[in-house]
Amino acid sequence: MLENSYDALGIRFGIIISPTLRKESKKIKNNIINSEQLINMLSPENTRIIDFDNIDGLTIGQVYDASKENQAEKTIVFATYHRLDLGNGQGTTTIQSLMLISVKEELCDKPIDEAIEYDYITRYPNASEKEKKQIRCFLQRYRYGTKEKTDEKLKEYKK
Repeated sequence: MLENSYDALGIRFGIIISPTLRKESKKIKNNIINSEQLINMLSPENTRIIDFDNIDGLTIGQVYDASKENQAEKTIVFATYHRLDLGNGQGTTTIQSLMLISVKEELCDKPIDEAIEYDYITRYPNASEKEKKQIRCFLQRYRYGTKEKTDEKLKEYKK
């Protein structure tokens, strides 16, 4: 991690796509299942993560339309994860946390990074230290570019 930065290269962000999400839509939509249970239900064989770099700049509607067969109904499953590459084309991916992004008609034209920022900033005051590190990393990498601008935004929101 760079000095004077929140951007930790080992922390990655993306959306989960899996037929399991579609199958479990009702439980996900009605909050019958928590993030940890959902992570345990996702099998490595049929679960993929689309890295956020590949969807940054798209709207919520565009991301959902491109992946809706493998998403929960009217929901995008956003993940914080890390991947350890063993150097031989193999490695392990570990999902650290999930966030559900509602795909409501009035939000479909909103850029996905803005929707994630809003959810993250509202969570920030009550987040664990691990979650705060992830939130600051996302905000610096995808929204504000520097530690100082990220700090300013977080202070602004606390007011």
